[in-house]
Amino acid sequence: MANQDKSTTITFSEYNKLGKKQFELDFVDVPVNGSDVKLFIDPYSISRRKDLWFRNCATTIYTFFDHLLELIRLNKHNEALDLLDGLHESNETKLGYSPKNQGAAIGRKQSIKLYDSLRTSKAVETGILKDIEECNLMIHGIDRDKISDMTTNIIKKYLIRYTQQQCALHGVPIKKLPVKHLLNLDLFEWESDFCDLPEDMGGKAVVLVPKTIVRIIPALNAREYYQHYVLDFLQEEHYSAASSLCRVLKDKTLKKPAKTVITDMVTKVGNPKKDKGKKSLKDYLFEFSLGNKDVLQDYEDTKRTDDADPHLSDKDIEKNIKNRDQNYDDLIDKLNAVRPGRETANDYHEVMIGILSAIFRDLLTSPKKEDPINDGIKRIDIRFINSATYGFFSSLRSLKGIPAPYVYVECKNYFNDVVNPECDQLATRFSPERGRLGFLAIRKVDNRKKLIQRCGALAKDGHGYIIPITDEDVIQLIEFKRSKDNKSMDDFLEERLKEIID
Repeated sequence: MANQDKSTTITFSEYNKLGKKQFELDFVDVPVNGSDVKLFIDPYSISRRKDLWFRNCATTIYTFFDHLLELIRLNKHNEALDLLDGLHESNETKLGYSPKNQGAAIGRKQSIKLYDSLRTSKAVETGILKDIEECNLMIHGIDRDKISDMTTNIIKKYLIRYTQQQCALHGVPIKKLPVKHLLNLDLFEWESDFCDLPEDMGGKAVVLVPKTIVRIIPALNAREYYQHYVLDFLQEEHYSAASSLCRVLKDKTLKKPAKTVITDMVTKVGNPKKDKGKKSLKDYLFEFSLGNKDVLQDYEDTKRTDDADPHLSDKDIEKNIKNRDQNYDDLIDKLNAVRPGRETANDYHEVMIGILSAIFRDLLTSPKKEDPINDGIKRIDIRFINSATYGFFSSLRSLKGIPAPYVYVECKNYFNDVVNPECDQLATRFSPERGRLGFLAIRKVDNRKKLIQRCGALAKDGHGYIIPITDEDVIQLIEFKRSKDNKSMDDFLEERLKEIID
């Protein structure tokens, strides 16, 4: 976006008049005019997620890649090229490099180059290369942009369904628009079709991407692997062997060789085009990994945590889009601006979707509005996928025995206290498969003790766990989020659940 004045950028939410900023949305709020956003889909970040949508995406990615590598190993040139031809840059997501930068796209010439890179790669031949994200470590010509393009097309059908769900949630109009490069996994063929999708300012299809799977730097990257795993391993190896590369200090103790010394004398990583005595980084990483598979495995395993592979913050995402301020006071103002009453029920509903998305960022994802259950007879205001890998929502089943693959929210924009039917309405929608935890969002409550007794009775009878949250509670949760006080947020939720159980 460096070549475009961000003040002229019109984002998806602005174009569709959603009145929401990035932290109120589950997806990347991409521009619908001008340049793409330099963010990239990372397949490794997809693979380590446990929710069903991510598991389905990961299975599709790895099934495709396994088949592609098998075709290459069997020297089935035409079939492999046919698969690679479908991995063109996907402009519908508005991610990656601008369409003007055709050098980043995978066209026919790029397909041939990519095929040659994989076919001649010792990493493919030896089987050390197993997954698509490892291309970023060991294959020339395949970096974050091409891996993102490849992944996008492989999972495009899933992204389209996600887009349709988000459009239904926010009331965004969709229409039949042409889309190319849709993977038929049963036939390993690419198809074109007309799909129900929103459009950009030029009338072209837009495919939304969950912000949890985008990165600036991929989880697995060659420079990090080399600097912090390969060189660390070689330092220890030379130190243990007391090799001549170690320095002898005045007290006659050994000091590990510097990483620069190991690079110059051992790995000889550099630019082979300028110095024939040097090896490219990716060539060396393949050679090293072939003989030290445990180091590669250790590197990949350590990246399977939120600390090692953190989600991009909304602020970081916004830096690449429009630099809009993500101000939590705006959320409180929005909530206070909605008057209780039936005529403003939809306004309250819309505000709560954004607020809960911001509060429970990365924990509760993919909100879906009015999810039909029981053959469409009953409807739920909001359904979130429980994507938590830490904290209160993550521990529900393991520590408390409460199934919660989904978390439900009923929004009641009432003047008066809710009564039994409202509690029963939410409770009857629970099941072991859907989950047994939900929030009853209400504006205020005069007789809180009586409401807690109702919710406690339902829990005692095995109907599920309903946590009432008022405006005052929501504002408190916003303050916890603002101050990044995850512990206080967990303690708050634990206490609210405990009073229902006890």
